Amino acid sequence: MLAAVIDVGSNSIRLMVADGGEAPRPLLKQRKTTRLAEGLSATGKISDDAIRRSVDVIDTFAREARMKFGDDIPVLAFATSAIRDASNGRNFARAVLEQTGIALDIIDGTTEACLAFYGATASGGIIDIGGGSTELITGKGTPKYSVSVPVGCVRSKDLFPEAVISGSPHLFYEWLKKTFAIPTLHAPRWYGVGGTITTLAALDQDLETYQSERVHGYVLTKAAVDRLTQALFDPTFRLSKPLLKSRHDIILYGSLILGYIMTLLGIDEITASEHDNLEGYWISKFGIKNGG
Repeated sequence: MLAAVIDVGSNSIRLMVADGGEAPRPLLKQRKTTRLAEGLSATGKISDDAIRRSVDVIDTFAREARMKFGDDIPVLAFATSAIRDASNGRNFARAVLEQTGIALDIIDGTTEACLAFYGATASGGIIDIGGGSTELITGKGTPKYSVSVPVGCVRSKDLFPEAVISGSPHLFYEWLKKTFAIPTLHAPRWYGVGGTITTLAALDQDLETYQSERVHGYVLTKAAVDRLTQALFDPTFRLSKPLLKSRHDIILYGSLILGYIMTLLGIDEITASEHDNLEGYWISKFGIKNGG
């Protein structure tokens, strides 16, 4: 089944065009940072500017998919934390429908977690750090435990400016401790998805440009996460890395969140995965088991 899926995330909007049977075979992937959730924690709303630029990106992605793969290709879009949390999330969905003709699927946190699980591995443990939320999932074949926690890179940046993180990091850790009220989780192997973890995997290899084939399957140790976190406190270091061009102001928060989770759950290493909720959503709609 040839189809396009668009993930409307809190930090980035991503496109995947894929075909396949039970599992997707990606033919095209693109990403555009729009910071949809920027300012959401303070106002409870998506800003007008964020709405405009995000709807335009969705429109561009849909047009590109149809231009390259035919006008009859199905184009689906789903939204995660920012849109489900915003008081004007439904208004955003209407704007998407009016401009693009796509009915935006606003998924809940449990569904978001399950999509990451099926997309990445369907076995073991998953950590998915996004812009507005973090999902933790464990299971084998089907999720045994899943939770979506309202902690993400963009949300953290809004709530804790960098001056607070640098001067009083205990305030951030106290918030994480209060928010991550989760049981002890165990998995034979942990996988990490989302821009924070894949970017850290690239940084740990000193990659000048992002290379999916080098990132997917890379094992990131807790020691490496701690070392990178300390380096990321230095804004000069962040600005010197081309990899961080669109993420230089939020990567520190993502790294701190990952380090906290790994300490909390006693995780020594995590395997970066390029497969995530994009693949999971495609499987849920078009996989053989779902009638595709």
